[in-house]
Amino acid sequence: MSESPAAPPAAIRLRGLRVTLGGQEILRGVDLEAPARTSLAVVGESGSGKSMTAKALAGLLPQGAQVAGAYRLDGQDVDLAAGERTWRTIRGRRVVWLPQDPFTSLNPLRRCGPQVGAAAPGRLTRSERRALARAALEDVGLDADLYSAFPHELSGGMRQRVAIAAALAPRPQVLIADEPTTALDAQTQGEVLDLLERLRAEHRTTLILITHDLALARRRAEHLAVFQRGRVVEFGRTKELVANPRAAHTRQLLAAVAGVDDAARQLRVGPPAVSGGDVPTRSATPGASAGREAPHSSDASAGRDAPHSSGAATAPDPSGRFAATEFPQARDQLSQSIGGDGPASFGDVVCAKGLAKTYPGASEPALRDASIRVGAGEIVGVVGESGSGKTTLARLLVGLEQADAGTVVYRDGIGQEVRWRAGMAQLVFQNPYASLNPTMTARATVAEALRAVGDDPARAEATLRLAGFDPALADRKPRQLSGGERQRVAIARALAPSPRLLIADEAVSALDAAIQAQLLDTLEELRDRLGMAILFISHDLAAVARLAERVYVVYHGRIVEEGAAAQVLRAPAHPYTRLLVETMTAGGHEGSSN
Repeated sequence: MSESPAAPPAAIRLRGLRVTLGGQEILRGVDLEAPARTSLAVVGESGSGKSMTAKALAGLLPQGAQVAGAYRLDGQDVDLAAGERTWRTIRGRRVVWLPQDPFTSLNPLRRCGPQVGAAAPGRLTRSERRALARAALEDVGLDADLYSAFPHELSGGMRQRVAIAAALAPRPQVLIADEPTTALDAQTQGEVLDLLERLRAEHRTTLILITHDLALARRRAEHLAVFQRGRVVEFGRTKELVANPRAAHTRQLLAAVAGVDDAARQLRVGPPAVSGGDVPTRSATPGASAGREAPHSSDASAGRDAPHSSGAATAPDPSGRFAATEFPQARDQLSQSIGGDGPASFGDVVCAKGLAKTYPGASEPALRDASIRVGAGEIVGVVGESGSGKTTLARLLVGLEQADAGTVVYRDGIGQEVRWRAGMAQLVFQNPYASLNPTMTARATVAEALRAVGDDPARAEATLRLAGFDPALADRKPRQLSGGERQRVAIARALAPSPRLLIADEAVSALDAAIQAQLLDTLEELRDRLGMAILFISHDLAAVARLAERVYVVYHGRIVEEGAAAQVLRAPAHPYTRLLVETMTAGGHEGSSN
């Protein structure tokens, strides 16, 4: 992996990095270079060692981890096994790690501005830190008056911008962004990546972008490193590596990306299906102005749409100016869905009408007059940007939140109306690591769920197998499993009560393309084999297009369009749907780095 004479010096150079945890070798001789003041994308499937390498670079390895290898930072040797006192002179100063979930790096009890100011180095007065923090917030596209906002009052994209401002406050040599856009919709992903690239260039920082999304890495990074099973199997300039991949694993990843690209091409839209009303552009869409986003932020860690403080930012589009009633075709589709019986072959498992929800302290409703139905054996998609109200809808359907207005009616196998119970609907959350008990094995987790509904806990292994989980891993705990394996455990736990409806809330968004495809296949197989209905909530239109028969589009807490997935996604009747499709088929925002 020697440098060419024209190549910039390496900001980071690793040789033979090995990490062992709990007797298991996680990293098996990683060799890696990050050229100075450029961008390096680190890609690989779940469990390949990407994040563990990032933690080693920042001195954040788990307690008990054994580490060996050579590490040079800007030409100086760093002892990978150094104590915390040494790492404090490096981490947060010369190397900053930006985790996937900004709640990991932001203190929920402190206001955003002081957290940004505290990250600045040197002895500064309070007023100097305040001024620096306000300038940093503006630099990442946020209003300076967000200085006094708490993290929970902001959308996911806004929180990530605050975390970026804090990460860059000490002017680090290296910024490691670990899956920084995974939980965000396509438009917000593009805005955050645009921001990282601009700040990297302005601050002359080396950016290491860790992602499972090779399509994103291909567009965004100058250099690329491909991980597999704890090793780097390929490294080089992105253009050259993509054009002529040498490693079989790289070719497999590129083939998975090609499948996603094919799905995107299938969604390309023609002329607008309706007249009247302009298709919103980025500048006219909530969240684009000064980095503001929809106020009903999807709080992944809490599993619901987080309240938004009216003092934090002006709520865009408070009147719902892209409401479905303004567009006749979308309005007609909605009225047919709400009032009709739907396809003759489907009897409704759940029918919700007029759902509304406003969280305490919020200036705008998270959900407004939302009606939805899911038929037996049907896969229905729900799409919308971060903070649109998708997760609130899911939580209302299973009783995790109480609606302010509206009704939710379930029907059993013979059409009788029944109250919700575990056997009617189960929810699979986005982050299985947060929803699974870290002290319990996969087998024990599913056995507990079976026992809770009076079933035989000995069926745990069979239930895990039904979810596509390898029974040989049944006695492992969540930390010993990859992201895809953990999600299969969560699905198996949800299957334990034999529900008629499975609600998957962004259940594949944090996984690489290959694992996503496998889990989508699993969901479809479960529908076919068990006859259950599935409500698939996602900001990934390609996944929805592949899996769902019908789709609902949610915008600012309103359902603005509904219909057959092929019709809605290929000939959208509503400007907001059209914007989502065009953003997705454009591959997000093309970077200029390549």
